[in-house]
Amino acid sequence: MEKEIFDLIVLGAGTAGLTVANKCRSVGLSVAIILILKRYSLVLQS
Repeated sequence: MEKEIFDLIVLGAGTAGLTVANKCRSVGLSVAIILILKRYSLVLQS
């Protein structure tokens, strides 16, 4: 498995988390969003 490096990691995909991620992507930063559900965790990459 190859490691990836992100400029920003956002914890949570609520309104604030998605807004921050979107603004950072718009200026060229690489962003990973980590969404933790009750039983599973999901990593979204952009």
